[in-house]
Amino acid sequence: MNKPFPEPSLWMRHDLHPGDIGYIIYMHGIFHALEQGWDHTFEVYVAVPLVL
Repeated sequence: MNKPFPEPSLWMRHDLHPGDIGYIIYMHGIFHALEQGWDHTFEVYVAVPLVL
């Protein structure tokens, strides 16, 4: 039997798991290092509001 809508291939969580905040900080650091040439100090800028 055909389903009216296909199963979603993408889903989103609304809760945090261990490591999530660290990974967000890491990904921001990598992205902006590649795109803007910023150094590791940008990670501190991202981390402060996330952990306070």
